[in-house]
Amino acid sequence: MPAHNGSNGGSNGGANGGPRSFEEISEELFEQSRAIQDLAESALAAPDDARKIAEAERLLDGFFEADESKAASILTSALEVDPGCVEALTITARALDDPTDASILLEAAVQVAERRLGDKMFEQMKGKFWDIQQTRPYMRALLALAESQMDEMDYGAGLDSYCRLLELSDRDALHVRFTLTSALLAADQVERAREIAFDRFGDDDAPSLLWSRTLILYLERDFDGAAAMLERAREACPGVELYLLGELELAEEAPEPDSTLPADVADLAARDQMVGWRSRPLSLIWLKVGGKPGDDRYFGALTDPDLDLLGGFEDDDELFDDDFDDLEDEDDEPYLLN
Repeated sequence: MPAHNGSNGGSNGGANGGPRSFEEISEELFEQSRAIQDLAESALAAPDDARKIAEAERLLDGFFEADESKAASILTSALEVDPGCVEALTITARALDDPTDASILLEAAVQVAERRLGDKMFEQMKGKFWDIQQTRPYMRALLALAESQMDEMDYGAGLDSYCRLLELSDRDALHVRFTLTSALLAADQVERAREIAFDRFGDDDAPSLLWSRTLILYLERDFDGAAAMLERAREACPGVELYLLGELELAEEAPEPDSTLPADVADLAARDQMVGWRSRPLSLIWLKVGGKPGDDRYFGALTDPDLDLLGGFEDDDELFDDDFDDLEDEDDEPYLLN
């Protein structure tokens, strides 16, 4: 996709051609943030003029086929005609490096779209929101907002946005269930994750959901069930655990979502699953060595110098104490890294 960057063009040098100072960089970032704020305010104040809305949408028709300079011109023209053009705001936000700036713009885009669609549309089309063209820019903006909120670690807001998407599309046309179940597990909302992975989409054996079901069963202490589900997940997509265990690194750019190449499928599933599994460090020990909490194989792995699955945590003693306490009291919630 052609990139549109909100910065001033990316000179690496300062005013005299040397390295830029911290003050220069800070001023540039401040100016970019001000520009984003102005863009968001203009969007919210934009009139709901049907003619201008249609003209801006028509201008965007050639955006994805255009080269970079032409694409930027198209985007600028669309926003000049209609500052509240939801699609143009979403495209602009997705090109920003700062998730906070992106969220500001996307929140404005979502608000504009909700206002223009009207309450009646949401009432009548709830569950079928992706099935008509008119609602799709809103859904794309809300998806981008959910992703941006997660990137800036505003997990509560991100989960709300993902859940809203699933509420509006019964068939989950945007496939948010994969990321959402993993994020719910990271947020210690195991029951909600189970409702999605086992109940609502129980017939979906997509690799990502199989890995979510595995983690759900593990967290519910159904270790036999988790082991059986793990075999199914490995058979469907064996490469995922290599990413989860840190033995492979994810590609810098995510593969195309509809790719059927085994390596791409594993990469995409691992991206979905990373937040859930990595927030449960002892699940990674179990994934690596098997067994059950309390047996020799499981405990032995914690002191094995060749298994550095818990590396990067500042206080291992606290980690172990909190997690193993729950083996003594079955009513306690499983340990969660916040």
